[in-house]
Formats: sequence, C-alpha cells, structure tokens
Amino acid sequence: MRSSVNHDVRVNNGKMITDILFTMEPMTKQELIELTKMSPPTVTAVLKHLQESGLIAHGEKLKSTGGRPAQLIMPVYNAAHSIGIFVSPNHIRICATNLAPSIVAKAKYDLAMENTPEYWERVYDYYLKFKKDFKVSDKNLLGIGITMNTMPDRETKVLAVISGNKRITLNSQYIFDAFSNCGIEVQIRNEAKMAALAHARDNSSPASFTYLSVNNNVAGAIVSDRNVVRYASRNAEFGHMIVDYDGKLCVCGMKGCFDAYISATSIQAESGLSLQDFFVNLSQGDAKCGKIWDNYLNFFTIFLSNIRVAFDSNILIGGIMSQYLARYRHELERRLYDLQRPHLEEGEFHTEYIYISDLGEYSSAMGAGLLYNDRFLAGVFN
Repeated sequence: MRSSVNHDVRVNNGKMITDILFTMEPMTKQELIELTKMSPPTVTAVLKHLQESGLIAHGEKLKSTGGRPAQLIMPVYNAAHSIGIFVSPNHIRICATNLAPSIVAKAKYDLAMENTPEYWERVYDYYLKFKKDFKVSDKNLLGIGITMNTMPDRETKVLAVISGNKRITLNSQYIFDAFSNCGIEVQIRNEAKMAALAHARDNSSPASFTYLSVNNNVAGAIVSDRNVVRYASRNAEFGHMIVDYDGKLCVCGMKGCFDAYISATSIQAESGLSLQDFFVNLSQGDAKCGKIWDNYLNFFTIFLSNIRVAFDSNILIGGIMSQYLARYRHELERRLYDLQRPHLEEGEFHTEYIYISDLGEYSSAMGAGLLYNDRFLAGVFN
C-alpha cells in the first residue's frame, strides 16, 4: 500500500514539474524548487528522468552571484510532435505541432469534400506530401488528429458534417481505411472544440473563456481553467441559437439560426463573392457590400451580447472571420454600447472581456494534434 502511495506521489511530482517546464519560461533548478515547494532531491530526481527521456537540456549559465553559477533548464520542444488535419468544404489544412506548443510546419491544399473512399485517399496523399515537403519524420510522431465541423458517432461510424450551406453525411470508416497504413493512431474531433484547445494552451489567452468559432459555420466551446469542457459532447453549438423565429433557413433545417446570419458562408451567399473579394470591395466603398456588412455586424452584436449575458465570461472569437472582425473591433464595440446603453450605469460599459484570435486558420488543426501532445507529456512518469 505504501509503495503504491509513494509511486503516485512520484508520478504527481513528475507531472507537476513537466507541466511547469513546458508552459512557463525556462528557469533554474533553484527557481523550480521554490515554485513547487518540493525538496531538492525530489526535483533532482524528476529532472534526471526528464533529461534521460530527452525532454530537457541544460541551457545557458547565468551570471554567478557567488558560488557555482545557476543554469537554465531548457525544454526540448522538438522531442515529439503531432499532426493535425482540418477538413473544410473546399480545402484541407495540415500542420505539425511540437511540444511548445508551436506550429513547425503548415500547408493548405484545395480539395472539395466528398463522401467517397477516393476523397479520403486524396487527403491521405496530401498528408504524405506534407510530411515529404516539410521533412516531417515519423520518429516521435505521436498521432494524427482529423477535425471538421461534426461530432463523431463511434457506434454508427456516420458523421453528419455541416459544410458551408449544405449537410454532408460521411462514413468515418473511409477515413480509417485511408489512413490504415500510417502506423499511428488517428482520431476524429470537432473543429470548434479543437480550436478552443489550441487557444487554451496559448498563454496569451485568458485561462477561462467562451470560444466562438466563426468559420463557414458557427460553433463554439467552453474553456475553464485551460481545459475544454466536455470536448467530446455536443455542447456550445452557439450557431444554432435562434435569433429570428421565421427567419432565414439554416443548413440544420431550422429557421432563424445565428449561423444563417453571421457565418462566413452567409456573407458569400448574399454577396456572390469570395470573402477576400468581399472585403476588398467593402474597403473601396461598395454600397451593396456595405449594406451586407452593416447587417452582419448588427446580428453579430446581438450574438456577442447574448453570449455575454448567458456566461458572464471572457469571449474569444476565432475562425476565418476573426481576422476581419479584428479590423472592425471599434465599430463592433460601438454597436454593443448602443445595444446595452439603456441598461447601463454610468461608467459600467467595457469590452475588455472580448478577445480576438491571432492563431489564424490553422487553430483547429493545431488543437487536434495537441490532444496527443498533452497525453504524451502527462504519461512521461506513468
């Protein structure tokens, strides 16, 4: 019994130190002892194990203040990596992520989504091309995460994918068959939850927030203390909250969903333009684009206000639309103020709770890979 307790203590000590070293700035052994309140022999034993595992190295020696100069402990971020693949209606985005976590390679390929074995064989071919082009080695490759706007059903192996303005049914067995020769684990995950995970591991993000994924469709996730709440469930499908009882038809089959008003697809459908062309025309004063964008911001303002009222939390906006919304943040804040002004006390209005992602279009792919990185680091001492 005592041996089991001692083992658990050693495992927990190892996990704590590993987590600190891989989430904070490099530090000395003495700083680690002071931070963890562990004894010097305990910290020494953990560091020896991490060094033998190839996960830490000694960095520069600091200027001596008397006695032996202290030396920084440097995590070896490239000791292992994972690959994430984000599948969207007309493209796939692939990235390799190390233990920092940082994206070390990324690429985007044109490929229209289909429910065929041949489509997934093409995805696998792009995966092989990606590894070859960026010299991504199979050595220490932890796994492949495939992410899309769906929630996998492990029993029926059928994926209902909301893809832009249409609904596609995919057979997940096609995916596993196509990747059967890769030699490592493959998982399928929801794109919004995985993007939220990538932001949760980003120290510039708040520790807890409501994540809004504004892509070709609108979804989300809830993050508490840097953990995605129930990431394998169907929670936080914010795009299917109703804003207009008898409004626009949504791809889900209901009417008046926010998805029909604030997704990237809604702008493309109404303008007949690509997003890039739409915002070029908007910047040049095009009247039609101006009217569409004005209406978009009105609905997005209501969306933000509802999320804030429901969760009273920080809000982090990600997805394809985040880069465009960042340009119009001040206008969005002005509309929020106008909406909420009748109910505010003097000096009460603020928008410090709103964050806009800077991880870009690869956040979902990055998050899908991070599941493997987290599991790897947590298992070093098991």
